Amino acid sequence: MSPVSLFSRFLMFQLPGFLLPTPTQTVEDSENESDHYFPIFEGPVTKMIKVFGRVHSARNTYYQPKEDETCEQHCFETDHCILTRNASNLEVGCLELNHLDRNIKFIIDRGTSGSKISFKVNHFLNVIISETSLSPTIIVPLNEINYTLNLSSGEVLNWKQTESGWEWKQCRQGWKKFERSDGTTVCLQTFRVDEGITRGASKTKCEEIGAKLTGVASVEESKWIYGKLLESGSVTDWYSFWIDGQRQCDSLGNCKFDWSDGYTKSLDALNTSTNFHESKGGEDCLAVSYMTAAPSKTINDCSCIDHKNPAGYVCGYQLI
Repeated sequence: MSPVSLFSRFLMFQLPGFLLPTPTQTVEDSENESDHYFPIFEGPVTKMIKVFGRVHSARNTYYQPKEDETCEQHCFETDHCILTRNASNLEVGCLELNHLDRNIKFIIDRGTSGSKISFKVNHFLNVIISETSLSPTIIVPLNEINYTLNLSSGEVLNWKQTESGWEWKQCRQGWKKFERSDGTTVCLQTFRVDEGITRGASKTKCEEIGAKLTGVASVEESKWIYGKLLESGSVTDWYSFWIDGQRQCDSLGNCKFDWSDGYTKSLDALNTSTNFHESKGGEDCLAVSYMTAAPSKTINDCSCIDHKNPAGYVCGYQLI
């Protein structure tokens, strides 16, 4: 029997196909220090991490398990489920959270008491076998703290470690998450409008979906928006997406751009030597633009009313 076939049978024997088996030994525990080990599997696998603790979230889905089915098994086998825990002692069932609801943030506080919590992650797994034993040795890195979860759509989501456990904080599906240098986490999305749109209408459109016409805090963010602009179709000179930001001047003529979205503070993206094409002359608002006159730059100041090609806008919101 091949090592791979042996490993497959070992997995099925330990627990029918949904949890990793407990290692029979580790390399360090081997009684024969001269053993030679051969890899039979290496790569990411999906598993459920089990801890005791509490989950701070009020948005649960109740599930009544079938006979001989556990909460953990159902969550593992259900694509949208990312976390499950047993219901209270007064109920028999499971309380589940799913990745389709992107407006939730919750924290797992790990402890020695509370509910049994199982959450879904992707682990990098090494399975080896020695020349003197037919029992596979399973190596799971113990220093993994910020787990990831790969969805069937190809999207990669993250569990972020906190002092007491893990935090789940994701953007709405299709939105781009940025971790800013000031500790703020924001979600951005671009919207194309073929017939054109004004700045005021752009702000209204963002607010209608619970977001803001967003400011841009870094060159990384503006380049991402610029890439989405180029993807949106054929572009002409000054083809642009509105962003937040308006020039304000004091009585002495000292001017700077202010953000009004409530969560953008940095002006790093408005570096005139590298990323910002500044004309002034009454052009007091901002857009990410395709500019043949400044091909290496992504942000342009423009008229708040009479901008030439307002073909879209960028919405954002803060994850808190």
